[in-house]
Amino acid sequence: MTPPAALAGVDIGSTHCKALLCDASGTVLARAQRRTPRGGAGGHHHPAQDLLAAGLGALRDCLRSADREPDAIGVTGMAEAGAPLDRDGVPLGPVLAWSDPAPAPYAERLARRWGRAALHARTGVLPQAKVPLAKWCALSAGMPDLPVRMRHWAGAADLVAHALTGRLGTDATFAQRTMAWDPEAGAWLPDLLAEARLGPHHMPPVHAPGAPVGHVTAEAAAATGLRAGVPVVVAGHDHPVGAWACGVRGAGQVADSMGTAEAVLTVAAHPPDVAAAGAEGMSWGRHVDGRGWIVLAGMQGSGALVEWFCDRFLSAALNPHETHGSDRYAAFARLVSESGPATGEADPGPEELMVEPYLYGRSSPRPDPDATLTVHGLRPHHGAGHLARALLEGAAHHARWMTDTQATLTGVPPRRVTLLGGATRLRSWTALKAAVSPWDVAVCAEPEAAALGAAAWAGAALGGDPEALRLPCTPLTPDPEAATLHRSRHHTRFLPLVAPQRPPSAPSAPSAPSSSSASSPLLVPSPSSVPSAPPAPSPSTGPASPSPSTGPASPSASTGPASPSASTGRANPPRPALPRGPYALPQAPRAVPYDPPSDKESRFVSSPEQAVQTDRAPALTGGSLAPAALARPDGTFAMVAADQRDSLRTMMAERQGPHEGPVSDARLTDFKLATARCLGPYASALLLDADHGYRPVLDARVLPDTCAPILAVDRLDQRPGGPVEDTWLDEEADPDAARAEGTRGLKLLVIWRRDAHRERRVALAARFVELCRRAGLASVLEPVARATPEEVTAGSFVLDEAIVEAARELAPLRPSVYKCQVPGGGVGTVSALAARAARIDAVVDVPWVVLSQGVAADDFPRAVEAACRAGASGFLAGRAVWTAALDAPGPEAALRGECADRLAMLGELVAEHGRPWWEAPAAVRGSAR
Repeated sequence: MTPPAALAGVDIGSTHCKALLCDASGTVLARAQRRTPRGGAGGHHHPAQDLLAAGLGALRDCLRSADREPDAIGVTGMAEAGAPLDRDGVPLGPVLAWSDPAPAPYAERLARRWGRAALHARTGVLPQAKVPLAKWCALSAGMPDLPVRMRHWAGAADLVAHALTGRLGTDATFAQRTMAWDPEAGAWLPDLLAEARLGPHHMPPVHAPGAPVGHVTAEAAAATGLRAGVPVVVAGHDHPVGAWACGVRGAGQVADSMGTAEAVLTVAAHPPDVAAAGAEGMSWGRHVDGRGWIVLAGMQGSGALVEWFCDRFLSAALNPHETHGSDRYAAFARLVSESGPATGEADPGPEELMVEPYLYGRSSPRPDPDATLTVHGLRPHHGAGHLARALLEGAAHHARWMTDTQATLTGVPPRRVTLLGGATRLRSWTALKAAVSPWDVAVCAEPEAAALGAAAWAGAALGGDPEALRLPCTPLTPDPEAATLHRSRHHTRFLPLVAPQRPPSAPSAPSAPSSSSASSPLLVPSPSSVPSAPPAPSPSTGPASPSPSTGPASPSASTGPASPSASTGRANPPRPALPRGPYALPQAPRAVPYDPPSDKESRFVSSPEQAVQTDRAPALTGGSLAPAALARPDGTFAMVAADQRDSLRTMMAERQGPHEGPVSDARLTDFKLATARCLGPYASALLLDADHGYRPVLDARVLPDTCAPILAVDRLDQRPGGPVEDTWLDEEADPDAARAEGTRGLKLLVIWRRDAHRERRVALAARFVELCRRAGLASVLEPVARATPEEVTAGSFVLDEAIVEAARELAPLRPSVYKCQVPGGGVGTVSALAARAARIDAVVDVPWVVLSQGVAADDFPRAVEAACRAGASGFLAGRAVWTAALDAPGPEAALRGECADRLAMLGELVAEHGRPWWEAPAAVRGSAR
């Protein structure tokens, strides 16, 4: 008989890395933990390899104790902590702790540029030092080549999963803590990532709840003793994962997670009043099931209060042997119990002391970074035990205040509060929380609920139902008389100290909530009293910034949503929109990574219907066909352009003798046929024009199956010997017929200028992309930026700026492939060029490649490498590949020799440094089903 599945859960926490093994019912078979390593000034770093050793070491210790291997592994842990990884998956430095205060100036800069309320409304979190976006901005400032060196960001839990599987992935509950993720659209936000010169491709793929990141590799199995092939799931942020395990799943259910930091989480059926939530310093986002919503409030100094007390006072009150390890927690508990009722006696009620429990300031409600740990009512007869108990009382009062506030934000009163986390072992503390709270309170019997929740979600990878696991919780019943005293004291003593009523005449301050009373204890501003958010930045002006003379910009009918008013009766004011480009398309509801085809599977499909059925070439976000048929099996592009018309004629004429006469059409065709024969075996696609190359090449059947034909459907306004001045669509082109003949894509050249015809050209590009969508063909859009006559005269044209501006305007049309000029003309070091190319990657979320026009042949390999390091997926080039054949006596010999060698070399560069097309942000989102 096959034994029931064994599930492992790993929790990478701020203080300890914990692991447990359980069965599908949640019965724990073994558990272990190791101390979380810290380093750096103030202990705000975790040495990456040491952190992995602690997490995987705890897992090994647990499995050794159980003498059993898991069938699936789930990983959870602290949010906001993480490290950048290089191309080989090696951390570029230590894991940056969530507690690191160093990025605070960058968080403030983000707040000034975008507006605190606007950022919170869009991402669910407020700009603070701990958010990863602020960390990335700080890293980028100190590491100019960060966009090149950093392949991906990995959270602490993601690192553990990566070490086991060799694959990187994360969960939406982690992504929504970065301040670069849209929790409603389920997508990374390129414009915010661009603040750190990063793009969505630098972020880990976000997997659906319970979907495995990968499976334990043979190498990891040998190192850990695990079985190769075991699925590994990143279950999500430890607070909601633990809450889920304790049954906190429906609207009105509340979890109070008591660890080093404390988090109060309320579940709702819809997002909260986001403006009021932001004013109260609370975040919001999805629950771990991806269906419900949560409101989250934190208190940095919770279990940290106990640690602080033990560090400062325990050695003076107790024997030396009791001041280390778990002994001191027992000693602390004894101190508290000695200051309270004796066993069997009634709780005498609250202490005379009252503590404002803000060891590290107050983040919510009523955010106040300058709030301090303050003791009121200290008298000579008070001792260490009284102070210890007062600390716990103060923290209990604050947890109730957070819960009350969340009830107002969600509009749902608490049904029950479940206490969980390591600090629940202090029974005097949980008893105080039950006494302070006017609703049902229960304590989860499992001290490692987050690890058990991770194990439950790992079971989903085996077909199990995470809903089936619900940990037992014990109701807490406080002494009625003591509870009455505690709850009265909450209104008459605690709230007036921490949230005094603001004077009604205070200038320019938002309307203050009313002071607490027995009838109205909630201290949350109504929607009408919340100050309006700053307007969304416009594409032309960038993020809104406050004016020195007028203060923050205010919304207007043209720039942003109007602020809510009492007369509207709306609970949720409209959200300020941040720019996504003038032709932004709706984003996919959830980001799911695309599983690329293996080398043994065909890259080609016979129809768009087959593409949908096989999931080998899904649509990108916006509906364009993904460019699988134009790519190599590794997802990169090595495409050759042979669609030049009068430009090729001019190049040939310049190389012939003065008496040879005009270059004939037949000569152009012969060269294109030779290019197809000689370079086709090395190319993933060949671009051809309808005038001189497309029909002869298809009729001659010279292209191998591995080289897809692309048809240029642009007509050119070009004087002989001059550049292309403008383009339009070839109305005679028949996309349906081209597809039936085996063509896999169409291409359009657009000449982009800052002139009066910009809108017409954008409309032309949009029409082309839509034409390809309807025909089931990949669209290759090629904008080439040119100066206007006025810019030439003034000398004001800057190519790099024009390239980025054109990309910002045209890439949101979401073609299958965006073909782009090389910044700087390809002149400079790889590092410098990559930094320039990173600006393109920040605004282009579809797969993109570079062209070779305007780049010297010897500079082009360096330009390709740089662009790929910045996020490009390859090249679509002509002149840099085959120009040498025009100079040779026998073009075909040169094409087979020097030119083929050059193409192969460029292909190797792309294979080493290029981003697979399926990792482009629009491809990741577009593969969602």
